[in-house]
Amino acid sequence: MPKTIEAKILFDADKLDSIGAVGVARDFLFAGNAGSGNLYTGNEKRLAKSDKNYDFTKEDSAILEYEIKLKYVKDKVITSTGKKIAKERHEFMKAFFERFWLEVKGEL
Repeated sequence: MPKTIEAKILFDADKLDSIGAVGVARDFLFAGNAGSGNLYTGNEKRLAKSDKNYDFTKEDSAILEYEIKLKYVKDKVITSTGKKIAKERHEFMKAFFERFWLEVKGEL
């Protein structure tokens, strides 16, 4: 855990860069480069619940990365300003992925 204010700010900046709109874009870029070829599998929530130490496989997707890691990043931010920004970015991601599933199901 960072001790100095500078280290805490740098730590938070790293976390904040991985969430929000930029985080969603990076998530899909990462998944595309991982080579699974999956936009989604439909198994993400089950896989995320089954094992927090999931080893990525052919079922990798940007949605799985969100379910396993990105939805928890906000809880790791340590400064008060960082927490405020993280909350806003988390809410954006949450709404994005909720909308994603509605569209996949044909509900929107």
